[in-house]
Amino acid sequence: MVSRVDQTTAPAPAISIAHCEGVAVALAALDPDSRPGIDIERVTLRDRSFESTAFDSSELLLLDRAPTQERADWQTRLWCAKEAAIKSTGRPLGPRQAIVTRIDFNTGAIGVALVATGETLRVTTARRGPYAWAWTLGERTSS
Repeated sequence: MVSRVDQTTAPAPAISIAHCEGVAVALAALDPDSRPGIDIERVTLRDRSFESTAFDSSELLLLDRAPTQERADWQTRLWCAKEAAIKSTGRPLGPRQAIVTRIDFNTGAIGVALVATGETLRVTTARRGPYAWAWTLGERTSS
C-alpha cells in the first residue's frame, strides 16, 4: 500500500526565486520558521552613481575594505545580499530598507539589518563564473 500525503494538511514550502540573463536560482524551505530569500546578478563594475543610490555611507565604508581588484565582485554581492534579505520578508521594500552591517571577505557571509523589523539577518554570498548570488533562510545574527 502506498501512503499519500494529505494535501490539505501538508505544509507548503516557502520559495524564493531569482533570475538573470537566462540563469535562474531558487531556494525552498519546509521549516515554518524559515524565510528564504535569494538573488543573483552578473558581476560587473558599476559606477559611483549606482553605489550612491544602492548603498549608504556606512555600507560604502565596508565596501571600501574590499581589495581593489575585487570591488565589482563585492559590490554585486552586497547588492544581492540586500535583495535576498528583502525578499525574505515577503514585503516590497526598497534597497535603503536593508543595510549591510558586516562583511566577512573570507567566507562571503554578510550581515544585513532590516530597517522595518530591526533584525539583522545572516546572508551567505558566493560567486561562480560571471555571477554572484546571495541567499538567506532568515536566520538572525547579532551584527
